[in-house]
Amino acid sequence: MQQGVWIRFSVNGENIKAGSPFAWRSFVGENPEVPLKGWRVEGESSHRNPMPSFLPVKDKYGVVACVAYFGTYTITDDVMYISLQEPTHPLIWNAQQ
Repeated sequence: MQQGVWIRFSVNGENIKAGSPFAWRSFVGENPEVPLKGWRVEGESSHRNPMPSFLPVKDKYGVVACVAYFGTYTITDDVMYISLQEPTHPLIWNAQQ
């Protein structure tokens, strides 16, 4: 079984305004941003998963709000498919990330 990771999503307002189909920004750990057309989630959610997150200032990607899911994922045709898992470590997200 794959080890779960925190996957953060935020809206890509610039792409939406430009009419791009890549309306979502996703971030997995320290990996670069992955633009997505959509995302799907399967599994049972809990009070710990998903986690909404907000920052008082933009992070290095310009994000101030996101939703984060813990689990494994695959990407097919620019859509991310997430299988939820119980979080094994807390979500850490700050402006330096």
